[in-house]
Amino acid sequence: MSERTRRLLPPLSAACIVLLYVAFGSVYQTRERCNQDEGWYLYAARLVGEGQRPYVDFAYVQPPLLPYVYHLLGGDGSMEAGRGVSLLFGALAVLLVIAAGWRSGPVGGLTAGALFAFTPFVLSQQSLVKAYALADACLALGLAAAVHARGRRGWLAVAAIGFALAGLARNSVASALPVLWLWQLSGKERRRGLLVSVPVGLGLVAVAMLPFLLADAAAVRHHLLAHHAQNLAHGEASMSVTGALLFRVLTLLQIMIHTCPALSTALLGGLAAWLLTDTRREQGAELGLAAALTVVLAVGHFVSSHPYQEYQVLALPSAAVLAGLAWGELLARSREPRVAGAVLLALAAVVPLLSIGPAVAGLPGNRRGPDGTIDPRGVFGPLHRVADEVRRRTGPDDELFSFQTDVAVEARRRLSPGLTLASFSFTDDPEAERWKMVNPRSITSTFERATPAAVVLSGGDLAYLFHAKLEGGQVVLEPGLGASAVATYGPLVDALNRNYVLVAQFDNVGQFFETWSVFARRAP
Repeated sequence: MSERTRRLLPPLSAACIVLLYVAFGSVYQTRERCNQDEGWYLYAARLVGEGQRPYVDFAYVQPPLLPYVYHLLGGDGSMEAGRGVSLLFGALAVLLVIAAGWRSGPVGGLTAGALFAFTPFVLSQQSLVKAYALADACLALGLAAAVHARGRRGWLAVAAIGFALAGLARNSVASALPVLWLWQLSGKERRRGLLVSVPVGLGLVAVAMLPFLLADAAAVRHHLLAHHAQNLAHGEASMSVTGALLFRVLTLLQIMIHTCPALSTALLGGLAAWLLTDTRREQGAELGLAAALTVVLAVGHFVSSHPYQEYQVLALPSAAVLAGLAWGELLARSREPRVAGAVLLALAAVVPLLSIGPAVAGLPGNRRGPDGTIDPRGVFGPLHRVADEVRRRTGPDDELFSFQTDVAVEARRRLSPGLTLASFSFTDDPEAERWKMVNPRSITSTFERATPAAVVLSGGDLAYLFHAKLEGGQVVLEPGLGASAVATYGPLVDALNRNYVLVAQFDNVGQFFETWSVFARRAP
């Protein structure tokens, strides 16, 4: 192998990793089933494009960065466009993870990138319109700048910007910025950089949040703090301490064994080998930052009231970098670094690829229907049909009532006030209207006035929110309800039946492949 080829091979390999990520990610982008969260993120992006403000003008329970970024990049036009923006940030996250791992050499960077990019768990979640792709890209930016800083204040300032932006994309990664500062405090050379990273990080957060706090501080506190505190209290109350702990342990084991086995194996094996060596630890400080960030983010999501697997995607950029840094340094000490590096990269890339194939084949959009064909519009086909029906039944300026915000995105229709959080918009809080949400009383009033031109409800909406079901084209309360529930939901159901008529139903729609019902306003 010539010297020129040897120099070009690592960057070409990095480019191949990113391109392969985009190729696999594009399959998830078009074939992964719809998720109800995607609609409210994109609807929020549309509203900020119209000049409305999160918290102040509509309910939004995450920091404000995502809707502004997705609107600026055109992601609010459709679900497909939104997922395209997510894929862009996912690819950027992969590139920055490679850059961070490169601190210990090309093999370290390529190992980190391959472990991160070729995890089906990462591919699937970063392809959705959620905060994961954007937050992961920001976390990877902060980590890459920090590990290459070597005490340089400019790089530490960039690290603070990356971690601050991550916290402005999602609440649960706001801890990344304090982790950076604590890491800087642990080293004399890095400590001087606090004079830059602290004001830069705090200043960016203040500039981003101050306009909303000045406009309605109570609403900001409610949506960013009280809302999540209420969910935490409810989640803990619904499960015993032993049950909650067991559920979390099983979730974590499933993540390690099922969704990212190669990354977990490389991470644990690399750390064990690195810790057992007696040679000088050149990357000790950088390894410490990646390890601290991984632990803080993993544990923070582990103790959540609902520790869903997908939350741990936010801990995987730093975990992949940690594995890459550890193996990169180990290989630098090896007597046969080329052979060992080739074996490591093969394992880091090939093992995950073996699990990507079946995962892609099993995507809902790749499954054949009863007639033996695949819908050319993939998982969006049923959603598009509902949106087409809504457009036929409503005008461009008409109002739509639905907890399925993705219908409003696809149909380009305006939702009734208080519905911007999809099913999470529904609350029993008597102050729901104050917080730009809905409760049974406000929904009943909306149906009585018949202000929406159409109503779209899923089977789950009827069952879990209205305690009702469809029977003979009419909405009826579930049998066996108590007097209090009948008094609450009876008027709501009566108003819906009195002012709206069922005009269409569509099967296998949305995240849970439910039947969605479209109701049109009755003629006066």
